[in-house]
Amino acid sequence: MKTYSDKTETYLGRGAGKEIAEEIANAKESIKIISPYLSPSYVDDLLELAKKGVKVTLITSNEIEKDKSGEYSDLSDTDLIKQKRTTDEDTKNKRDKGRFYSGVGFILSLLISIFYSYTFGGIVLVVSLIAFTYFHKTRIYYYSYYSPIRLKVFPDEYHKEGRGKYLVHSKIFIIDGKVAFVGSVNYTYRGFKKSYETITKIKTYNAVEDISKEVERLFYDKGLYSKSIEEWGKELYDEKPY
Repeated sequence: MKTYSDKTETYLGRGAGKEIAEEIANAKESIKIISPYLSPSYVDDLLELAKKGVKVTLITSNEIEKDKSGEYSDLSDTDLIKQKRTTDEDTKNKRDKGRFYSGVGFILSLLISIFYSYTFGGIVLVVSLIAFTYFHKTRIYYYSYYSPIRLKVFPDEYHKEGRGKYLVHSKIFIIDGKVAFVGSVNYTYRGFKKSYETITKIKTYNAVEDISKEVERLFYDKGLYSKSIEEWGKELYDEKPY
């Protein structure tokens, strides 16, 4: 992809992320970020903006880990991936009735054994226990997973295993569709404040739009093997079927 802009500013040196951070903090509508590496405290900021109604898109190639910058954050993968449990109410009602009548059968088996026949009471008891076990283990819960933000992850290990066409290594920041930053800066404390980096700020509308479209193309590119939200969710959460 190529694009052109006549409104650019280029910054070289440390502290390259200061202006990006300010633009992100003041975002009103949308943020799109491609960054192979992430600092948890910065991802926290994105989640807070998403709660305020800002549409956040994040493409990254690494799972998020605790950074060593000294920036404290208790962010975990479960903040990015949420579990939703759905109950099949019809099946639940059938299960509850089955367990109730199985319990009734258990009581009847005791009465039959006492007042009529141990053998017949034993048969009723066994049938009741089998029925109760069947109904008790009937699946009534189903699970789905979602993220508070639009999230796409291309883990490094997938690239090394040959499960993707290439590694996503770009660093792109687009805020409100009005300004874009491209360069070497990862969305990390070290990249924004400590390392010597290069960043170009682009304000030409057509160029920002072109870059935004490329981010969308990557987000939906099925040829780039990614870890799905469902796959990730099943790794993070237990699923109780009944």
